[in-house]
Formats: sequence, C-alpha cells, structure tokens
Amino acid sequence: MKLRRRIAMIATMSLVSIGLTTGIAAAPAHAANGCPLGYVCIYSPEGWDRNSPENVYYRYDLYPLYNQYGDHVIFNNQTGGARVSLCERNDYCSFGTNKTTPFHYNLTPFNYIWVSSV
Repeated sequence: MKLRRRIAMIATMSLVSIGLTTGIAAAPAHAANGCPLGYVCIYSPEGWDRNSPENVYYRYDLYPLYNQYGDHVIFNNQTGGARVSLCERNDYCSFGTNKTTPFHYNLTPFNYIWVSSV
C-alpha cells in the first residue's frame, strides 16, 4: 500500500513538473478582451465585443497600419505607463496616450501606430 502511494505521488509530481516546464496551462496574465498584459491591441467594433483583436503589438516600435479605416477600439494593456501613438507619417504622430482604458478612434487618417516607453 505504501509503495503504491509513493509511486502515485512521484507520477503526479512528474506531470506537474512537465506542465510547468512546457507551459501547458500558461495563459497570458491579465488578458482583457483577448489582449494579453503588456500588449497594445486594435479591434474592429465587432472584434471588441467578441474579444478578438485584429492587431496586437508588443515591442516598442513603429508599425505600419494596413487597411484600418473607420472607427476601431484601441486598448493599451501595457504596464509602467507605456504609450501608444497614432501617426499620419512615420515622422509625425499627432495623437498619443498612455491611458489604459479602451477608446474608440477613427484610424482612417493614420498610417502608423507607435508603441513607446514613457
């Protein structure tokens, strides 16, 4: 009896160890509406309702926006006051915010999104 319990305990510990090292159950921490913590996400209005972002950005960089017209929801789920800006050209950004609540914005005049540190 004692041997069975020991074998069962070792088997359970092995499975837990495998799960921890392979990330089997690792979900993004604090994902909100499908946007993982640390990311900036752009949604169509319908995508916001379905928790399905169209575009996600993680690294601090300037990204081109392709086929993004009309109203969209932008969600800055970054930490540490990181900033997201909308740019008409790659050298001119006319809108920027570090707010972390979702906001609606017409993306038609913008060609780039800039994810930056404070």
